[in-house]
Amino acid sequence: MSREQSCHLCDLLAGRWEGEETTERSPWDRDSDLMSARLVAHLGRSGDLVITEYLEARSGRVCYEAHGLLGWDSLLGAYLHWRDSQGGFRETTPALGRWHDDTAIFERRGGGCWARFTFLLEGRDAFTFRRECSCDDSPGSPIIEARFRPAPVLERRPLVPPYSWW
Repeated sequence: MSREQSCHLCDLLAGRWEGEETTERSPWDRDSDLMSARLVAHLGRSGDLVITEYLEARSGRVCYEAHGLLGWDSLLGAYLHWRDSQGGFRETTPALGRWHDDTAIFERRGGGCWARFTFLLEGRDAFTFRRECSCDDSPGSPIIEARFRPAPVLERRPLVPPYSWW
């Protein structure tokens, strides 16, 4: 993925998004469910970095929280760091990105784990986010898939605990 593609992705993701999310059973979540998801992405000053806050709610209560840093580095290329509330994947290296048609794909392997983060872009109006993981360093199966649309203007307020969006 080139720097220009990375900056384009950061620009498209910047903003407040909401959607429905489907989760699959995994070692991190024993339930399979349809949930609400929110993503807030702030564009960095340089335009080649976006900081994300990701929330998932089941029955109106936040049950999963993640923080992402997506950007560009002259040595690594496009990268994504991901930290979550479930304690999975204490990353030592970022997921590295590549571009395929309208899809940005970030993958990482290490510590016996494999993870893929996919952003399927649908213009400025929507995107699908998919997260796949495995604990045996082999390609895994999807554990999260969410389709996002821009959040309504009335709900554009600071996202701070106790997460009053729900």
